[in-house]
Amino acid sequence: MLALLRRLPSTSLTMTRQFAAKKAKGGAVTRVKVFDVETDVKKLVTHCCGLNYRVDEAGKSGEDVKLKPDSEYPDWLWQFDTTMPRPESKDMEYGTMEYFLKRREEHQQRRRRVAKMRRKLHMHGGFKLTE
Repeated sequence: MLALLRRLPSTSLTMTRQFAAKKAKGGAVTRVKVFDVETDVKKLVTHCCGLNYRVDEAGKSGEDVKLKPDSEYPDWLWQFDTTMPRPESKDMEYGTMEYFLKRREEHQQRRRRVAKMRRKLHMHGGFKLTE
């Protein structure tokens, strides 16, 4: 059984589950509220625009939340890591050191994922071939 798994391409071990799309009952239509983009620079600097998205009966949205000074927010808020993750290797320039490091990392992640799938298959008795 293990020899069969070794001969199979690793992509054949990827398992996916697909569900049928749910249909809306009674022809219900979902309506999306489109908000205007704020262009006032002063308001963009002093308010959190678009945070209060609730709409009342008259169709008016709530007031935008006014920003407070940094000292009024908790210290842990400023400790978040806001750096962007490195792009995938396909988005990087070929031949650079960063490209090859990312390719190595992606390959190791893929090998771990395939090894985990093989362990799961082995624990559950492997493939059941029926004729």
